[in-house]
Amino acid sequence: MASHRKNVVLRGEKQARRLAGIRAAHARMAALLGVAHILPKLPAHAREWFLASPVLEPTVIADSASAGRPNASRIRAKLQERLRQATITLQDGTEIPATHPFVYGRAISMGLKAILDNFKEPDLLQLAGTGHALVCERLRPLNDDALTSITAALRAAAADHSRIDTELVSFTMEHQFTPTGRTRLVVIFTLTDPQSKDILLDGQPRRTFRCAGHHGPHMPLEWVPWRAALVGLNESDPPLPVYVQTHAIRRLEERLGELGLPAVHFWMWASLRFPFITAAEGDRFTVEYRILEWRLGYLYARRTAEGIVVTTFVFLTMEGTPEARLLYDKLRLRRSDIAYQDLDKLATFTRTDLLDDPELRVILEQCGCGHLTGIKALLGQECRAYAGEFRKYLRLDEHRQRQNFSERLGLSLPDPSP
Repeated sequence: MASHRKNVVLRGEKQARRLAGIRAAHARMAALLGVAHILPKLPAHAREWFLASPVLEPTVIADSASAGRPNASRIRAKLQERLRQATITLQDGTEIPATHPFVYGRAISMGLKAILDNFKEPDLLQLAGTGHALVCERLRPLNDDALTSITAALRAAAADHSRIDTELVSFTMEHQFTPTGRTRLVVIFTLTDPQSKDILLDGQPRRTFRCAGHHGPHMPLEWVPWRAALVGLNESDPPLPVYVQTHAIRRLEERLGELGLPAVHFWMWASLRFPFITAAEGDRFTVEYRILEWRLGYLYARRTAEGIVVTTFVFLTMEGTPEARLLYDKLRLRRSDIAYQDLDKLATFTRTDLLDDPELRVILEQCGCGHLTGIKALLGQECRAYAGEFRKYLRLDEHRQRQNFSERLGLSLPDPSP
């Protein structure tokens, strides 16, 4: 009996804390929406509309086809966690959960609307009408900020578990009504199997995976096609599906691993979705791999009977790229030099102080690599010392060498201090 009474007390305390949290969140949202002075003036029977909380907390569910898949529970938990963690920053700099405008702001809006629809007292209707107009005006920008934050959080969580060679995650969002008349924001995710194909290249079958990605809740999972005219065929010919060879996936992960694998795969899809072709020769094409405005390297692709196949990825500085030619023309760095100094990996530019050295940064800008400073700033990673070692490798402390660099770079490099 004592144990039973203890459990009853604990449940009561938990319920009391929950109700106190709801009241506090309602009060804060009422202040944000400019109706904090209005709600207390409502009679008790009207305020019950708000305490009944007609809006439920947002939730994540799998669609009917995905619910029974092995990873569904794990992915649902990750999406739900990111949903809870999403925040928005108010004008005074404080942060609130991004779900609160959808829960408490919507509850206040619906409560005031319900009073307008169900009560007849003139004074009450005037209060509710004034409050509802304020809420409609002020809730919209909060909802927009909240939706942006929630979408970004969910996109990141989906990308964490989405790969074209294992499983693809996409999601939608919608407001749903429960049988009791309540409403809630529901995130519905879908798990999709990869589309793999063995494609004959140079007489050998190569395992490839069709390129796909997901941009947000208002767009479906998108399998990348290229227009036929883009690769020299007739505009009227059907579009060509884009596949990525396993070798290319591995090279991307190896050379751009500092981005994190989800980002590597997302920007591969984004680069192939709207391809910027820098070179074309017969059935072979070179496509820039970009993150936002920053070029990180090149995807090499071929046209085959089955479609477009991305065969490999080369980092910005690797042999055959315009940047590699500049590194040779300006600094006389060959393929072996670039490999020896690990300049063929993003980590050398983002996890070292190479680009923090003002002189080296100017020199590398002349070789087409200066924009990697933007990626370094974006990642914000800890750096190890390397600039000094690279300066020694270039022999930047030698008068004659600096003169050579000045001539080839078109810069005036002052003589080193004695």
